[in-house]
Amino acid sequence: MATKSATTAKTLDISLLGRNYAVAFQEAEREALLQAAAFVEEKMSAIKGGGKVVQMERIAVMTALNLANELLTLRKSAVTPDGAQADDAASAQRLSAMQAVLHEVLQAQEQ
Repeated sequence: MATKSATTAKTLDISLLGRNYAVAFQEAEREALLQAAAFVEEKMSAIKGGGKVVQMERIAVMTALNLANELLTLRKSAVTPDGAQADDAASAQRLSAMQAVLHEVLQAQEQ
């Protein structure tokens, strides 16, 4: 699944709605990237299953907008008892991985 080049850069083959994407990753991000890809696949499948959006690019954009909305909602509600904004490194890593997957999908659509 993952491949290594001479420069030790790694790529992971991700499948979203039957299309394959090679996504660059750091070894420490592998699990988060796999989880993010599964999560994005689930969200994209739900949008496609709704039947109103059929083009892959539109499905990817709608998924990105929905995930951004969820993120912003969570950020607003994630405050500590003293009113400070909570900082969750695991969530940030997972979101970064999701952004990478969505970026790859959108780049493939532009080609």
